[in-house]
Amino acid sequence: GNRLDRDAVWLLELMLGIFITISSCAMLLRSKSSAAVSGVFPAVGAGFVGGIIGGLFAASGPVISLFMYRQPIRMAVIRATLLSFFAIAILSRTAIVAHQGGLTSVVWNMVFVGLPLTLFGAWLGRVGPPPVSEDRLKHLVFVTLFFVGLYIIVTATYFGN
Repeated sequence: GNRLDRDAVWLLELMLGIFITISSCAMLLRSKSSAAVSGVFPAVGAGFVGGIIGGLFAASGPVISLFMYRQPIRMAVIRATLLSFFAIAILSRTAIVAHQGGLTSVVWNMVFVGLPLTLFGAWLGRVGPPPVSEDRLKHLVFVTLFFVGLYIIVTATYFGN
């Protein structure tokens, strides 16, 4: 279980980058929302894959985001759902890390720097949302994920060994 985490972090990062890049390409090719909300099996499938990716990489967000952005649901509902999901995931992960003694001073320093920036970005998005259509915003999310995936692949390949 911990062997990959200990001995081959670069391989985990490479796999994550490949997964994000391929998924975002698939979404870019089919960036329009589905005609109807996905049924139970696709939702369970997305949850299952998200759980696997979350277990391997602690990064189930891209799977859930890609699934949600394909749904014919208003952006406000998608944002609220993703925010709730991420809040629950972060709180759960934080509780586990705290129980294991992993909340070090380095972690707290990152929290004190990152939290105000995150809150400012959330506030800025609330008071001045981007002047683009929902479909265009979804497209921008997929493009952003594509470049994040490429960045992870490059850093894992060239700096991970």
